[in-house]
Amino acid sequence: MYSSVWKLLFLKSFSVTLKINIAGLYINQAYIGALQCSRRWQCAIIQTSHPNQKSTTEQQAGICVGNSISSSQVVSCTQQRFGCLPVKDEMISSGKVIKLFYDISSPYSWLAFEVLCRYKNIWNVELKLKPAYLAGVMYGSGNQPPVLNPSKLLYMTSDLTLLSQYFGVPMYRPSKLIKKDSVIPMRFVTAVAEKEKDGDDLVEKVSRELWKRMWSTHQDIVQPASLTEVGIKAGFSANEVDDILILAKSQQIKDRLTSITNEALKYKCFGLPFIVVQVDGKAGVFFGSDRFELMAYFLGEKWFGPHPT
Repeated sequence: MYSSVWKLLFLKSFSVTLKINIAGLYINQAYIGALQCSRRWQCAIIQTSHPNQKSTTEQQAGICVGNSISSSQVVSCTQQRFGCLPVKDEMISSGKVIKLFYDISSPYSWLAFEVLCRYKNIWNVELKLKPAYLAGVMYGSGNQPPVLNPSKLLYMTSDLTLLSQYFGVPMYRPSKLIKKDSVIPMRFVTAVAEKEKDGDDLVEKVSRELWKRMWSTHQDIVQPASLTEVGIKAGFSANEVDDILILAKSQQIKDRLTSITNEALKYKCFGLPFIVVQVDGKAGVFFGSDRFELMAYFLGEKWFGPHPT
């Protein structure tokens, strides 16, 4: 009898391990489930540890959870290089598109931002800048900021110094972190994006100036005078900045920032920077500023290091 029990336990353990390894995702005791809701949804999503319970993020994002599927079905899904994502068909472009979800309170977002700006012409991709709200991502995904962990905060000091040298981005962690909500500067960036209907040139310049103030010169990024200085350095006139500051306080911009943050959560985002790469009707997601080699592989392009010629 004990022999039969051990065989049964082994087979169940092997089956679970196989599905996890095939799917290639293991996040905080999560496991892979399948979406069989509709032809308009792609294959795999990450469920919580209870099969019949929707997570808070899934409820907010409106993602439906299907039943389990066989390992052969998981194989057929994940054979498409990096697997499938819970994204609707109309969200995927037929060309090469990179969506960068970021918040200027994240120094690692700055690294991803600069590298992708350097590579967008080399990889011949359309880079879409997506200013989001990091606190909203953390809340919606159930994650916690790394600065709440003393060990991680200590690690960031040496990590950012080395990364600054490697990537050529002049950022330094301030000697004393001041807890400031990034919602005001991110609404400002969102308002710039709303004004700039054609391209992201001004969004790029404004975002870079905000990062410089927060992570290089350690200046204020919240007060209207500070945002005015940022806008003028980015190329706006004083009158244009005044209009942007008024727009940034509107319900329209508040809703737009919330919408972009929710868009990131629909991709199962749990932190920033969060990058969605779309090519040939497929989408892959990448977290952090150290996945550029994999992005290049996914795109069928080459990675030439942080300073491509």
